Amino acid sequence: MQGSVVRRRRWIRCLACGSVCFLVVFAVVIEVALRFMVWTSRREGLLHAPDMPDLQKIMPFDRDLIWAPPPNLHDFRVETMFDGNVNTAVPQAFRVSTNSHGLRGAALAPSGTRKRILAVGDSTTFGLGVNDEEAWPAQLQRLLNARSPEPHYEVLNAGVTGYTAFQCLHYLLKRGFDLAPDLVVVTSGNNGSDTWRALSDPEEVENIRKLDPLRWGSVGYQVLWLMRAARRAELSGEHKVRLSLEDYADILTRIHKEAQRRGIPVVYVLWPWESQFGEARDSGQPQHPVADYQHVLRRTCSSRGVPLVDLEARWRGGPVSFYLDSVHVNAAGCRDVAEAVTKVLPLALPNQPVVEIRSSRAARRHP
Repeated sequence: MQGSVVRRRRWIRCLACGSVCFLVVFAVVIEVALRFMVWTSRREGLLHAPDMPDLQKIMPFDRDLIWAPPPNLHDFRVETMFDGNVNTAVPQAFRVSTNSHGLRGAALAPSGTRKRILAVGDSTTFGLGVNDEEAWPAQLQRLLNARSPEPHYEVLNAGVTGYTAFQCLHYLLKRGFDLAPDLVVVTSGNNGSDTWRALSDPEEVENIRKLDPLRWGSVGYQVLWLMRAARRAELSGEHKVRLSLEDYADILTRIHKEAQRRGIPVVYVLWPWESQFGEARDSGQPQHPVADYQHVLRRTCSSRGVPLVDLEARWRGGPVSFYLDSVHVNAAGCRDVAEAVTKVLPLALPNQPVVEIRSSRAARRHP
């Protein structure tokens, strides 16, 4: 009798130990599988900018920036954009090339041989819809060097489709300032009001860092938490803006301070949407969401004494003719942006010669 009780207890202990071992092994297997899934999603670039079927192929995952162009891309042809739920052809196919730094355009000149202007921003800086040489940073470089037998300036196009000011700041901190620019030109505010996911951009990057397959702690728990948050947002319809107005103001100020600490002047560019020119400023009608971000940008530049290229003020007064879609412009529009930037260069680089440019402003409006 006593022997059967001992055997029963021993059996229960073995069963308990076996169950615990099974659960531990099962948890380890699940954790390893989820880490492999995260690693695979990063490798295959599954975390990328939405709504751009062709560009998704050249915007792989980036740990610090969520996505970023790859280096050494040669004449990639973009033919398809996204409109609602339907893939649509772009008005005119365009080519994209990147140099060894992942910047759109040609290779960098040897360090110290030219004044280097770094253009950081979203798709308006990248030049969505136009070829490499037609984007406004490339046109700005040609304008600045047009009257000299030897080029004295180079303008680096670090614009990336879909970027917010948050990504611009982190690009500068991680890579941009290392390029030793003499001037930084920042275009931002067009994507901050977007509501893509359940998380803002700062939250998204923080969680991406937690989803490191090599980190300590449970990646599986983070995956499940993110899935639950995404599901809750989907059911409630409550998606966060990618960048709040408060965060946007703080980031604009921080970009200026970080550049100032390095002795680099900053110029901001305010880029309007075409629909804003059909709005009466005092009509009482709801304004485009980007208008609030533009107000923050104007206020920040005014309070900190930072030069601002206000394209909304420059283009207001008549319908502009160079919009390709709701926000991007054609080569002629990019030329006008380049001309506008040259106007503020004496403020940002006071010791540099003033560049006289014959304006093409009259060509901007419909006849």
